[in-house]
Amino acid sequence: MPLYPAAEWAPQSAIVLVWPHSQSDWVNYLSCSQDNAIEQLYRNLCEQIANHQKIIIIAYDEAHKRHIRSQCRAINEGQYTIFNIRTNDTWVRDFGPQYFAQQGLDLQFNAWGNQYANALDRAFAETFHRRLLTAKKSQQSSKLAAALKPTPWTLEGGNLEFNGAGGLLFNIHCIIRNNPSLELSKEAICEQLRQQFAVQNVWPVDVPALAGDDTGGHIDTLARFIGEKHILYAKMDQTDHTNYAALAKLECDLNKLAAEHDLQLTAVIAPTETLHNATNEIVPASYLNFLFINNGLILPLYNVTTDAAVLTQFQKLLPEHAIIGIDATALIEQFGSIHCATLHLPANLF
Repeated sequence: MPLYPAAEWAPQSAIVLVWPHSQSDWVNYLSCSQDNAIEQLYRNLCEQIANHQKIIIIAYDEAHKRHIRSQCRAINEGQYTIFNIRTNDTWVRDFGPQYFAQQGLDLQFNAWGNQYANALDRAFAETFHRRLLTAKKSQQSSKLAAALKPTPWTLEGGNLEFNGAGGLLFNIHCIIRNNPSLELSKEAICEQLRQQFAVQNVWPVDVPALAGDDTGGHIDTLARFIGEKHILYAKMDQTDHTNYAALAKLECDLNKLAAEHDLQLTAVIAPTETLHNATNEIVPASYLNFLFINNGLILPLYNVTTDAAVLTQFQKLLPEHAIIGIDATALIEQFGSIHCATLHLPANLF
C-alpha cells in the first residue's frame, strides 16, 4: 500500500454501503410499497458490485439485517457481509473512514456543518473500524492500526479526490463552509491536507455548490480523476441554467490548475434538465458521482436526454472498464448519488 491514498480505480477489497432504514430520511420512501424504488436501486447496485468484488452492507439492527438478506437473495452469500451498526443517514462516503498505508482516518463528520442529526454517523468510522478488525482477525494477521486517527477538523470523503500518485483535488469552498470556526488561510489548509494524507500536490478549486447540494459543493459532483493527470469535469453550456455560473467557475479554476500542473481535462456535459424530487426541491444530479469498482465503473443515470451521450462518452474514455449505467433517480431524491452512497476499501488493507 502506498504512503498516500490510492486512486479509486486501483484494486479494491470491498465496497461498503448503508442500506436505507426507517430511522433515516428514507422512512417515507420505504413505506410507499413492499417493493419500493429505493430498495430496488440498492438491490441493483449490490448485484452489479457483487459481480466484481465483495460488499459490506450496514444494517441498523438485527431485524433490518434479516430484511436485507431477503432483499439480496439473488447475490451469492459469499459475496457480501452484513454489519449491524446504527446510523442517522446512508451517505457513508462522507462519514466512513479513509484507509491508506496501513492506517485509517476518522474524518470528524459533522453532517455538512451540523445541518442534521449526526451523533450515530459521527461514531460510525470508529465502530466500523473495530468491526472490520474483528471480522478479519480470524482470517489473517493485520498490520492495520488498532484505532483510527482523527483529522484536526471536519472533512468528508466526497470532497477528497486522489489520483493515486500523491495528488489531491478538492473544493476549498466546501471545507470553509462546513468548518465555520476554522481560522486557517487557504495555504494553511493546503499544507495540513498535504501532511494529513502524505500527498505532494494539493489542487484546490473554489466553487459554490450545485443547486440542491447541501454538502456545500463536494468535488465528487464537480470533477473526478480517471487517470493520474486526467480529470473529468462537469460542464454547462446553457447560460440560463441554475448551475451555469458555478460550473463556469469550475472550468476556470481547473484550466488554471491544468496549465500549472500539466493536467488533462475532459468535459462531461451536465444534465441540462433541472431535476426535482417528490417534494419539488431541486436535486444535484451529476454524472461525476460515479463509482469505480474492480474492472468496472458504475455511472448514475437520471432518465434525461443527456444520459445516452454521457454513457457512450464513458465507454470511449475507459474502454478497459465495464461501464454500468444505473438509474439513480430514486437515490437523488435525497440529494445524493452513487458515489455518495458507497465507500471503497483499498486492496491490501490486511
